Amino acid sequence: MYKDYTINQFKEYLDSMVDNLFARKTAVLDSPLFEEDDTFSNEYPKDILSEIKELFIEGFFSYMTYGYEYGKTNLIFSGYGSDEEYPVMIRVMVSHGFDNRICYYIDPEDIHAISDANPVAICPYAQTDIMDALLTGVEPHFFRNVCSISENMFNEIKKQLSIDCMSVEESEEIDAILNKVKLNDLTRKFKQYGKRILVEERRQWLKALNNYSVQDMANLAENLIAMTSFERHMTFSQESVGGPIDLAVITKNNGFTWLNRKSWYHHKDVGGRYGKFGI
Repeated sequence: MYKDYTINQFKEYLDSMVDNLFARKTAVLDSPLFEEDDTFSNEYPKDILSEIKELFIEGFFSYMTYGYEYGKTNLIFSGYGSDEEYPVMIRVMVSHGFDNRICYYIDPEDIHAISDANPVAICPYAQTDIMDALLTGVEPHFFRNVCSISENMFNEIKKQLSIDCMSVEESEEIDAILNKVKLNDLTRKFKQYGKRILVEERRQWLKALNNYSVQDMANLAENLIAMTSFERHMTFSQESVGGPIDLAVITKNNGFTWLNRKSWYHHKDVGGRYGKFGI
């Protein structure tokens, strides 16, 4: 969404653009081919376009305002505000720019604030599958795969029992018993039980992290990224994670501090001096 940007401001900015667009759409009707045809007046489509102009602008405004899910990127902001005693991390979804404004969205669930009641947090972003597997002890799609396999096995067992029955009466009796089994309910309960396991496993990590030093927490973050890179390499996946890792910490007293950072050199700079991307 756009902050402090009204529909009237949007209309004012877009008004001339829409007029030019509609003018191009009706220009073809001004050709001599339509002059002799009284049943199709040049003014008729122009009147229609004039009527729908308001709806067009309002619909476009709605799309531009709430269409942040399309082609979005994420920005992570972390640190201390002037009034915060503890750090806060916020993920902002940025979609596009329009009229010198940025369309963005902040999900309240993506605001992680450290407090006395919530002293630690682990917040992976982007490619989180390997990190989640380590922190929860389970591969991300494990429960979904188990539910799918269990459903297929149940149907196969049901089918096989029907085949092995000696009579039609036995087959119908077995079907009646198995049909009482609510597979969806079992799947739901299994997922709920699995979710409790994941929450407890992650809680153990957070409990241990509470005793980590700043350096230990930084090392954990670096190793989580390195493990993701290693998995991509070993499984011949697209190696979208890898290379040197930038590592920094933010503390209340010292602010932003680099622990490890890569240096960018210009590709023609054989002398080893920093290029235009040097940091």
